[in-house]
Amino acid sequence: MKKDIFSSANSRVSLFVQALLGERSGNGKCYENVAFTLRERDADNRAIRTVEFHLGALVAEVWGYDLLPLNLARREFLAEKSIGGSGYRSLLIRAEETGGVRLSILNGTKDNVLFINLDPDARRALGRAICRIVAFYHAKLNEAAFSRK
Repeated sequence: MKKDIFSSANSRVSLFVQALLGERSGNGKCYENVAFTLRERDADNRAIRTVEFHLGALVAEVWGYDLLPLNLARREFLAEKSIGGSGYRSLLIRAEETGGVRLSILNGTKDNVLFINLDPDARRALGRAICRIVAFYHAKLNEAAFSRK
């Protein structure tokens, strides 16, 4: 199931969140990820830079629940992974004083970082969207497993 579950934008950066649950790649690998994509745009609204981070579905669900309460359980969430052995990519979500969050993706070097600020309403909407889609996917998997028995 590949599904767009959330999007937000400001004058410079767009955020797209997709559920890649049960999707198969060309080599048969099954994805169970939530993909966060930040796209920087120029004055003519053309994409000039894109960074992406794939977070495992279970970790994304836990993080989604952390976004729901009025006060975040954790003030900061950081996930990192190695890319090609020569660099790394990281996703950082940091709580802001306003009740919103700043979502940043660092791609390899400190020069290649994009971020977007989400207000409290967008933060809660993102948390609900992630929790719903992952719970729906796991319910479908459980239903399929029980129907085979």
